[in-house]
Amino acid sequence: MSRSDPLSAIDLASPAALLRLVTGYWLSQAVHVAAQLGIADHLRDGPKAVEELASETGAHAPSLARLLRALTAFDICREDEPGRFVLTPLGTCLRADAPNSVRDAVLMYGGENIWRSWGDLLHCVQTGESAMSHLFGAPNPFDYYGQHPDLRATMSAGFAAVARMESYAVVAAYDFSDRGVIVDVGGGQGQLLATILQAHPAVRGILFDLPAVVERARPLLERAGVADRCATEGGDAFTEIPSGGDTYILSRVIHDWDDEHALAILRNCQRAMRPGAALLMVEAVLPDRVASSTTAQHATLADLNMLVRTGGRERTSEEYAILLHAAGFILERIIPTALSYSMILGART
Repeated sequence: MSRSDPLSAIDLASPAALLRLVTGYWLSQAVHVAAQLGIADHLRDGPKAVEELASETGAHAPSLARLLRALTAFDICREDEPGRFVLTPLGTCLRADAPNSVRDAVLMYGGENIWRSWGDLLHCVQTGESAMSHLFGAPNPFDYYGQHPDLRATMSAGFAAVARMESYAVVAAYDFSDRGVIVDVGGGQGQLLATILQAHPAVRGILFDLPAVVERARPLLERAGVADRCATEGGDAFTEIPSGGDTYILSRVIHDWDDEHALAILRNCQRAMRPGAALLMVEAVLPDRVASSTTAQHATLADLNMLVRTGGRERTSEEYAILLHAAGFILERIIPTALSYSMILGART
């Protein structure tokens, strides 16, 4: 083909890059299957041959080899000898016992309930209705989890894994040492609050969430050694929030809801707060104008996830300022963390 041929001017890099993006779910499912099989746990003590791994996991050895080769291509494991694989630092995060494990989050995000929701994205974009409502008839996913114990267990473990990573980033970015009593609103099983209390022995906490959620929190608080400094209280944030705190934390709570419901929670916080108390939201903050970046990619995809899952949304700093003002707060500042989340600090007006 001569250089003057029109075909020589065709850009192949761009369509190839776009095809890599659209087939991204291939990789997410490969990682999800590795988590389901416990591959990282079986490689904990060093390299193993495919046949040994297949025997331990109940997999078909030739097919497992194909999975491991794909994982090797993405640096999750490494083939140190033909047919013999070892974990990389990235793959270690799939171990159940690793300090930085995200195995439960992988099982959650790669699970059927979430990928079916994302398969309904076209309907969500065309109508504004969440996939949880359209596909599963649920007004919100939290009610649906309560009706399906197996899914609830998967989601709870996944949320806890995300909260564990988030908690390290939050504690590293903000000094809670003088905050007295911290109320964690919608705090799940207490991972974030437990990490804060571990880092600041003089601080006390109140973990607040739905009764069925906080009743499962004691084991985590006891393992963290903070149960004697952390009360648990069950209730409904749309009705009333515990009073008497010096800091009210809402970690990835407000993004679950539209403005009307978000305002109801924030106004209840404002009523519960005593003078001088602070509000701290942990959320992915959308840029005012999106450009290609890792942070923007996380925030915008998280925003679509809220569309398909909860009917909520991620927001820009200006949108948070407006929301806070309507609830009786001023936005004081936004503190970035090492992850793609930021801390949004508000004070009562």
